[in-house]
Amino acid sequence: MKGRFEGYLILKFRDEPVDGKWFVVDREFSYISNIGSIWRVPKGTNTDFASIPRGFRWLISRVGKYGMCAVFHDWLCESGVVARKKADKLFLESMENKGVNWFRRRLMYFGVRAYSIITFKK
Repeated sequence: MKGRFEGYLILKFRDEPVDGKWFVVDREFSYISNIGSIWRVPKGTNTDFASIPRGFRWLISRVGKYGMCAVFHDWLCESGVVARKKADKLFLESMENKGVNWFRRRLMYFGVRAYSIITFKK
């Protein structure tokens, strides 16, 4: 089974950031994984899209085809419904299912894994 998103990414821009995140999900959407698990990203989830360090934004934008994947990953990490390593793997899987090219999705995956190892030691 190929995973997929259901629903639309509908966001509101905040007047002030919450924990550095300027956007909030305005309508729930779901990700159905390759094994059929359903993950519902609730309305009210805060996001900054892809957290790309400033020095790398010439290579990868904070927004793109992977936008829903980045918001999904933000929710997985913030909610703690899965371990960080699992959240990162689901991020990679969801990008593949959205059609993000191999190089970009691998680069982004290795970026979140490196951040996770450095920050969380996991």
